[in-house]
Amino acid sequence: PITVDESRVTILAWNVEGLQSAVSLGAEELFQRHDVVVLTETFAIKEVNLRGFDCFSRPAAPPAMRARPTGGVIIAVEPEMSPKLLV
Repeated sequence: PITVDESRVTILAWNVEGLQSAVSLGAEELFQRHDVVVLTETFAIKEVNLRGFDCFSRPAAPPAMRARPTGGVIIAVEPEMSPKLLV
């Protein structure tokens, strides 16, 4: 994971290669230490919300025959940051 600290905003960007594996490693505690969390390759085929964040997500592409899903992105922002627009 790459963490960027600019002024008072902390950002975590992480290619998790499967959200379930990241959560099983205790990543939720890590997420809570950041203002913005960007997760890629979540493999989640439904929209996901992270506790304590406003979340914007793009589900992964459904799996082809007996393969796992591909892609999936979550951008999570602390509610007090009041996101207005996501491009």
